[in-house]
Amino acid sequence: MVRTRATSSATTAGDIPTVDANDPIAPPPSQQSAGINRSHAPANRSNVQDRPAYEDVRSPYYISSADHPGLALATPVLTDRNFHPWKRDFKLSIGARNKTPFLDGTLPQPPPEDPLLSSWLRCNQMVMSWILHSVSPEIKSSIMYLETAAAMWTELNNRFNQGNGPRIFELNESLIYLHQGEDSVSTYFTKLTAIWDEINQLRPRIPCTCAAATQRQAQVDHDQVLQFLTGLNESYHSVRAQILLYDPWPPLNKVFSMIVHQERQRSLGNRPNLPVAAATTPKTSTHSPKIDTDPAANLASKNKKMRPMCTHCHKPGHFKDKCYFLHGFPPGYGNRRPQESSSKKPENNKSLPHASQVSDSSTELNPSQLTHDQCQQLISMLAQQIQSAPSTSNNTPASTNFSGVFSDIEDWDC
Repeated sequence: MVRTRATSSATTAGDIPTVDANDPIAPPPSQQSAGINRSHAPANRSNVQDRPAYEDVRSPYYISSADHPGLALATPVLTDRNFHPWKRDFKLSIGARNKTPFLDGTLPQPPPEDPLLSSWLRCNQMVMSWILHSVSPEIKSSIMYLETAAAMWTELNNRFNQGNGPRIFELNESLIYLHQGEDSVSTYFTKLTAIWDEINQLRPRIPCTCAAATQRQAQVDHDQVLQFLTGLNESYHSVRAQILLYDPWPPLNKVFSMIVHQERQRSLGNRPNLPVAAATTPKTSTHSPKIDTDPAANLASKNKKMRPMCTHCHKPGHFKDKCYFLHGFPPGYGNRRPQESSSKKPENNKSLPHASQVSDSSTELNPSQLTHDQCQQLISMLAQQIQSAPSTSNNTPASTNFSGVFSDIEDWDC
């Protein structure tokens, strides 16, 4: 038994493999997968680093598909009077395209054997083209033969940035004489803020973090509010007096909103007044009658008595209880109107002028100067005029031929 155990133990001990110190130790499966990922990571980084510089969006050599030589990055174009606002506008546009190193000269031209030389030349020419398209034709002709964009930019700064004193004086003078006039409140406020911003750009304030900085900024805000209120038209004197009574004064943006609110209220009050009938009565036809807006005419139409309307024959001048179509026509009703018309119009119209002529001539002539024939002619003409006059017996109204009261005959219309 002992020998058997020793043999088995020896056999077991001999089966255990021995480990050499020089042999590498195999990592566990999790570490093996992690090692595989680590082995691929440097390869990806090398692929990113091997990408050309003109394809990297972070590189100044990168040019997007929207960039072309015909772009005008700053509008309006540069003249001899707007260099400072134009400069800021152009620098913002160049910085957004990551081409500032070509403008200030911090990215020099690579040597001829450098593979980035072609990319640098292309970007430099692109920036030069943007400068030429953003200046006036007179300035363009004087800088277009320079070799680099940095040389163009330096030339423009040396030519137009000689001193800020005259420009500051000009801006302060324009602030004194600037008034609203015919402009709207928004246009006037925009002109003021543009001048203020340009003055701050030409004469930047010294940064200060002490307690007096807040008071200094409050004084500057008060000065701007006063300049804005001073240039307004006199029609805003009421709201201006109300703002000046505030303690402390409201900020500039609040003052501007109050003035604009007052301007909108006035524009609503200046609208033409539409007639009430035109606003409430629906249109029944394309050609509506004109509405009389005269107050006297409207008052007369209100005081006018409305004529009665018959509900049987639908004719004005009477009611249903006195309608002739329902109760019968009175005797002699049809002959009344012709008699009246004949009594109003004389039968012989030609005799009246002759009679008036004779009467006029008789007043001018002396009767002792008339001959016998003239007297006979005058008598015959007067007799003819008397015979043509209607007799009083024919003027008897037809209503006397029958009994009853017909007080509304004159109002009866057929």
